[in-house]
Amino acid sequence: MQSGMNFLEVFLFLRDIMSNLSYKVMIVDVIAAINRGDTVGSVLNQYSEFISKDVVALLKVGEETASFESALANAIGMYEEEFNKLLDGLSKVIEPVLIVFI
Repeated sequence: MQSGMNFLEVFLFLRDIMSNLSYKVMIVDVIAAINRGDTVGSVLNQYSEFISKDVVALLKVGEETASFESALANAIGMYEEEFNKLLDGLSKVIEPVLIVFI
């Protein structure tokens, strides 16, 4: 990764700082898969309630083409774009309510 850490170190670090138990279990499973020699995508595929199938597919392709870092950056971009759309929609709903109260 950009910091010079390998995948296993990154996931071990994430495991240690993660406070959400559900995500922590997923990360522990990813660490076990890496230690077994399995792919990260194979584990993430089991957690479709947390990670969308599009993101899992993107990460699988990144693993297969040895560009996992850029695939991860693209996945982050997808989530940021989705979050920004949600935030814009929310602000459009709140604006008229605020105007009525003012």
